[in-house]
Amino acid sequence: MSKIRVFIAEDNIMLADLLQKSIMHQPDMTVVGKARNPEELSNRLRKGSVDILLLDIFKPYSSFLKLIADLKKEDPTLNIVIVSGKLDYHFALKTVEVGANAYIFKLGNHFNELCEIILKIHTDPRVKILRLPPQRPIESEAEKVKEKFKSSRAELQVIALMIQGFRSKEIAYFMKKINNKDAYSVQTVHKHKQNIKRKLEEFGVTNDASLGYKVAQWGLLQGDELETFEEE
Repeated sequence: MSKIRVFIAEDNIMLADLLQKSIMHQPDMTVVGKARNPEELSNRLRKGSVDILLLDIFKPYSSFLKLIADLKKEDPTLNIVIVSGKLDYHFALKTVEVGANAYIFKLGNHFNELCEIILKIHTDPRVKILRLPPQRPIESEAEKVKEKFKSSRAELQVIALMIQGFRSKEIAYFMKKINNKDAYSVQTVHKHKQNIKRKLEEFGVTNDASLGYKVAQWGLLQGDELETFEEE
């Protein structure tokens, strides 16, 4: 039986590599290509050569919706799964309306769920799936949290890595790369984690799982926290 052919369109090298590793661990899936922007996607994606396109959101959002529609028009058999950190229910529905099969919010262990969704859609392309956390809490709470982290970019970077499921040693490695430092200790990561825990205790964050959902609800991360990561 032939493997499910997956193409990854993700502008963050680190996340693209994580997606690739997760998919390549599946015995019935393979990654046939990657792109970091719409131009690369247009040049590298070949009609009939891909079963599932994992697509991160490219700005501007209006052009992104047109991109989905154009991809489906060019290849109606292409199945598109949006994998994004943008928590917007209205926009998620719009992506499905213009042709996407699924919209998956990047959160914690979403890699395992993503592989299950790929299988479902490959089995039945008519399936439409939305995976987003609950609606945001009251706006005043979100504003209070954002104020606490207003001048703490390093802590926001650690949060972004924590909700992807990384451990302290891995976070230290990526923090070194993201911030172009010669070294970044595990002890420094632990200090950041302690500060994060202290700041969020009053908001009911008790573990990494609740951290992921709360961060999504608050809209705490802007999506650019890991952008300075560069491949060696």
